[in-house]
Amino acid sequence: MALDGLDATGKWNPSALEMPDTTSKGHNMGMIYRALGALNTSVGEHGNKLAEELKKKDIEIDNPVKLAEISILSSNFNFARQLQSNLMKTFRDTTGVCIRNA
Repeated sequence: MALDGLDATGKWNPSALEMPDTTSKGHNMGMIYRALGALNTSVGEHGNKLAEELKKKDIEIDNPVKLAEISILSSNFNFARQLQSNLMKTFRDTTGVCIRNA
């Protein structure tokens, strides 16, 4: 009985995400880039919003509403960075297991 993801010879059938990108002229950085490229953009956007808010000269640091807004921006940025980090660790660990078991 064949296992899911393996062909008749026991070799792995790559998904569309795992297939090498032969058409890209610019960002051909591999599977991790294709998987996390959109997330990297999102992390950058959250970081930029937080930085813009903190750079304002008229920031009212004693205003509870303003502090809540900054806290939300900071939480969103930290969440996105943690997600990015965890996904990279997952790729690293999965790749290591695949290499050891090959």
